[in-house]
Amino acid sequence: MESKNMIYIIFSEKRITEGIKRGRVVLVTEGETDQRIKNALNALQISLEVIKVSGFDETVVKIGEFIIKNPGSDFVVDLNDSEPHLAVAVLTAFFLTEIKAYIVVGNEQLTTADISPTKISLTKDHINIIKTIDGGFTSITSIARRTGIPQTSVWRRIKELKKENIVDDSNHLTYKGRLLLKIFS
Repeated sequence: MESKNMIYIIFSEKRITEGIKRGRVVLVTEGETDQRIKNALNALQISLEVIKVSGFDETVVKIGEFIIKNPGSDFVVDLNDSEPHLAVAVLTAFFLTEIKAYIVVGNEQLTTADISPTKISLTKDHINIIKTIDGGFTSITSIARRTGIPQTSVWRRIKELKKENIVDDSNHLTYKGRLLLKIFS
């Protein structure tokens, strides 16, 4: 897959060369990047973006925000040489934002659409309802009044959010819902 707007996400400096062949390279890391590599790439006028993360939640949120800020891009996530917890966090960000990514493992390539657990596409109404619930409004009536969305539509959207484990039975955000809120805020 080749594209002008390709973003190649890697987890190891060892994969930089593979990324350079394909497009814009983004390194997701918990550690420091070797300054010699940065200097060499700068001398060749090749940019390397580094997203420094710490912990699962921060990784999901930072990658989710990065995905949202790059609309229309084609994403490739190279799982080779990745730390498992970082790989899972990055894939979680793609699942939550519902943006398709190509995944490279060894010589295999598949897409997040092939393995995504999410069944609905989040609309602006879903996001507004999630934000309203986070603001402490949990009844259908109060959410409808606060968002301006008709009550029947709020009821339907909340039913969808519950099915996806974004909202619980008491109309409060689940862990997944709180992560989505952070990404879309």
